[in-house]
Amino acid sequence: MVLLLKEEDVRALLPMDRAVELVERAFRLEGEGAAFNATRTRLRYPHGLLNYMAGAVEPDRAVGLKAYDVSRHGARFVALLFDSESGSLAGIVEADWLGRIRTGAASGVATRFLARADARVAGVFGSGSQAQTQIEALLAVRPIELVKIYTRNPNHRTAFAESLNGRLNCEVRAVQSAEEALKGSDIITTITTAAEPLFNGRMLEPGTHVNAAGSNRPTSREIDVATVARSAVVAVDSPGQAKIESGDLIPAVELGQFDWNRATPLSDIVSGNAPGRTDAKQITLFESLGVGIEDVAVATWVVAQARKQGRGLEVDFGAARD
Repeated sequence: MVLLLKEEDVRALLPMDRAVELVERAFRLEGEGAAFNATRTRLRYPHGLLNYMAGAVEPDRAVGLKAYDVSRHGARFVALLFDSESGSLAGIVEADWLGRIRTGAASGVATRFLARADARVAGVFGSGSQAQTQIEALLAVRPIELVKIYTRNPNHRTAFAESLNGRLNCEVRAVQSAEEALKGSDIITTITTAAEPLFNGRMLEPGTHVNAAGSNRPTSREIDVATVARSAVVAVDSPGQAKIESGDLIPAVELGQFDWNRATPLSDIVSGNAPGRTDAKQITLFESLGVGIEDVAVATWVVAQARKQGRGLEVDFGAARD
């Protein structure tokens, strides 16, 4: 029997602290050679864009993919999860919230390994659908006291900050400029659809960690060449995918300010195969594109918990065919 889960099931079953643990484990297993990613594929058609990405987490006997279609009517997300030994379909999961929380969790993992341990203040660029989970992930791994929100639209940043104040265990404050968001911040997170850099990287203070989580195509860009060039560590969730999709890193390579050999897989840092931050004054950068093992890791957990709690709808898809 295949378990069909809706958005409300995922929201009920997957808290952020658990998601961070699951994504961290997935990256550790990848660094140990026990988890595998396939680069995202984008299929363009006259009325939209179909995106799909796959991954496998061997110890969990889990393999699957997430697909999402984007058109003028919006975006729809679904994850398919298979048992890697039997080949049986284990779950079909509505995956909008799943994608938001695992993207936040990836930033949380990078922050855990790259941000200073004493980080207390965060600046966040963006107020869209994924910004909240980015903030929740920071709170899961560091004792954040203040989050400063900046977007180019003052109404958006004010409304977003007001919506979070009182709901999170920290102060959330809208600020008036990119410079104010940067000043005094230990962590900077970008989660936007920007096509041009959001701030001048020369203004980053020593010791800052940057999570660049919004750009996953060459035509989108959140950070400038100065940010990349100043970063002592540049971690990526997938080096191969970064060469194709990273609108943040590709310009730095083209200008001779960055070399792909410096793109360190986050999986190597998490598994101890590569160093992360080695000095409190270093600027560090995580370039988050989104990879399949993140989806498979959290979907596996959600399906298992749903079965334990009797959630979801069981559907008979029949036996496998030769």
